[in-house]
Amino acid sequence: MKRKVLALLLCVSVMMGAVACGTSSGQTEAPDTPEAPAVEGDSEGTEANDKVYYYVGINNNHAYWYDVHQGFEYAAEKLGVEVVKAGVDGWDPEGQAAALESVIARNPDGLIVPVFDATILPGLDAAAAAGIPVVAIESTIDGANIVSYVGLDNYDSGEQTAKKLIELAGTSGNLVIMGNWGAANTDSKRAGLEDYLAANSDWNVIARLDDKADTESAIEAAKTAFNNYPEMSAIVGLDSSSGAGIGAAMEELNVEAGSIPVVVHDREVLTLEYIQKGYIQCTLANKTASMPFMALMILEGVVNHDMQGLPLSADNAASNVNAVPEICYNGTVFITTDNVDNFITENMTPIDSPNYN
Repeated sequence: MKRKVLALLLCVSVMMGAVACGTSSGQTEAPDTPEAPAVEGDSEGTEANDKVYYYVGINNNHAYWYDVHQGFEYAAEKLGVEVVKAGVDGWDPEGQAAALESVIARNPDGLIVPVFDATILPGLDAAAAAGIPVVAIESTIDGANIVSYVGLDNYDSGEQTAKKLIELAGTSGNLVIMGNWGAANTDSKRAGLEDYLAANSDWNVIARLDDKADTESAIEAAKTAFNNYPEMSAIVGLDSSSGAGIGAAMEELNVEAGSIPVVVHDREVLTLEYIQKGYIQCTLANKTASMPFMALMILEGVVNHDMQGLPLSADNAASNVNAVPEICYNGTVFITTDNVDNFITENMTPIDSPNYN
């Protein structure tokens, strides 16, 4: 826990300093640019600098990433930077890797990339070789050549899920777990969940069903759980489609809302609707919109304010010192019937900035 707190404090303090310090000594100020339009509700926007960052995403059209895109809209406007969205619309790691290679050829000032498996690693090495700083969000893996990771402590979020399950359903029972197995973040969540349950309860995991982070696949996986495991006394879903799949399966199979404890992850629209209907007791949500903001602050610190030059040694590069906080955990929130209305998209003001396109 001390390690997590220290990492977060370092991350926040360094990034706040990067934003506050202005142009570093010896660096030419960016040319004057027209004032960017303000985010709705602000009196004025932030002047844009001449840096261009790229977000190379995966599954860009999935409902889960809506909040991430909104975070980019907000952050690009507030920080006065241009962010170009690239990547692929479906779950296509090879396509994401190809998109990253294409973006590197455009020589961006910095990159933000979710890292789910080893397919993307050669592209990250190529970016580093080209002198392009990369910040990973949402997920990262061992061997990723990045300057920083911003997102969940996925193992800890699995532990938090286990604690919530025990709170809602007691210390024993037969559990089915759904998730997108093979994705680094989901596998880490499952490890945290299962390790905590094994150490602190008598829960028995009777099935681990792959829902492929796809709603239709999640519905079929959930139907398998209800049809094939009558001894199941609770079900947990660890990716962004699990909740929608479980709720839809319960409706289709006429499983009474509230008759079985359901704990899931993320804030997909259908997941929130099934919380409102009582099928899902709660979902653990990443503070998704904070990831782009923090990632862009780090890139701004590296690119515009020489963060790697912080006086940590006589020569950071020669000493193999990464002066950037390498892990920035952004935390989670539990969404329940008590607060779900505040997370419904229709109840939030959409942000549309010309700085993110």
